[in-house]
Amino acid sequence: MTAPRPIVNSWDVFDTLLTRFVPDPMSVFRLIDKRHPGFYEARLGAQAALDKIGKPYILHDIYAAMEEAGMEGAAARKLLAEELETERGLMFPIRAAVERVAPHDLIISDMYLSTEQIAGLVADICDLHARHPIIRSNWGKHSGTIWPKILQHYILRTHHGDNPNSDVAVPQKFGIKTVLLRDTDLSSWEKSLAEAGLTQLAYIQRETRLRSLAAPADLFAALACGPYLTLLLACAHYVHDTFGETAVFGFLSRDCDDLARVFRAVYPAVRALNVDLSRRLARDPATDDIFGEILPEGCLLVDMLSTGRSVGAFLERQVRPGLAFTTILFLDHLLKTEDAPGFAYLYKSSEFGGNHYPLEFLLQAPYPPVTGLAYDAASGGLIRGFGPNELLDEERRKIALKTEIVTNFLRAIRMRGLAPLTAAQSKVLIKHSLEVILRANLPDSQFPSFIARETHGPF
Repeated sequence: MTAPRPIVNSWDVFDTLLTRFVPDPMSVFRLIDKRHPGFYEARLGAQAALDKIGKPYILHDIYAAMEEAGMEGAAARKLLAEELETERGLMFPIRAAVERVAPHDLIISDMYLSTEQIAGLVADICDLHARHPIIRSNWGKHSGTIWPKILQHYILRTHHGDNPNSDVAVPQKFGIKTVLLRDTDLSSWEKSLAEAGLTQLAYIQRETRLRSLAAPADLFAALACGPYLTLLLACAHYVHDTFGETAVFGFLSRDCDDLARVFRAVYPAVRALNVDLSRRLARDPATDDIFGEILPEGCLLVDMLSTGRSVGAFLERQVRPGLAFTTILFLDHLLKTEDAPGFAYLYKSSEFGGNHYPLEFLLQAPYPPVTGLAYDAASGGLIRGFGPNELLDEERRKIALKTEIVTNFLRAIRMRGLAPLTAAQSKVLIKHSLEVILRANLPDSQFPSFIARETHGPF
């Protein structure tokens, strides 16, 4: 009696479960060629020669062919190791696919890396450890020769992959249901960055999106992975370039937490602190002595959007010299206080139209408002009292995702490197990002706790 065949899903590997930072697969060879001129041509030439022979091969066979063409053996072994290390350094997981892989699913790849090398990448990059062995071939998916062999042992529920031919058209000929995954393509926002000459930033935001999202992006996630990250980066450069690297920056807590993190990542040597100046505390003279202790002279208070009223009242009570306040977006449609002393802004909300709530939704912090402060002068310890935890579970999940997105963005910047934006680039990106966010049709119903607090709350 024939043994029953397991019913499983199957998954391609490259650009399905994991991908490279630079989408072009030839980028690995070009990077190595910069260090070892002539490598690019020799490497591709050896692989092309094996393709013409038409017999299965793996990476070691490619380098053996390079040796046969005249490369010294020790040099070939060193370059092989360097290729693998370069590949590994560029790769990262695609979360939306990885989280859907079941323990007994098949992983199928048409690749010159060996079965063991691919399995190592799947474990190291994707954290998929206890798995069936990888099914690897050179052209099996593309030519169709591998599918009948797989169907002898498995019933494929669905095959997932990025290639319209080898992952979709060919397996469909064998009655296999398929899903085409193109998450690795640049999003419309990432394309706009690349077209503006900011290719490295586009790739960093692509990596952030693919690492962060476990499902297709809804509008909130698309804004968080797209214009919001660009806005944070551009604002960090703008306030630094406008007010100088010798300034002390005090980012107002909750709404400016994300901006403060980005600022410290790109300007780690500049002093930047988070200031718990909620509306309640800004209006409470009882906290003035504490702020007098913790705020340095000449501190620039920074907010993302503001009417300036609460902070303006606070600054009027403070006698410390040099304190000033700036906001990126001045909510002039709510209150016209642009002539307040020490108050500066970059853009007025009336210049954009739309509602400022979509930006407010993105700026939210995962913790409740600070309602009270105590300060231990002997140790410099600041104790914060918090209001009630007001968020619904769905609101909390969205804000947690946004916070994770910012974390992955900063990790990518530190890992990949990113040149500073020019002053002109910062202003253009801030304006464009604000235009997209403020005009986004993001329903108020997604954040009912925020709406209730803004409408009725004291903070």
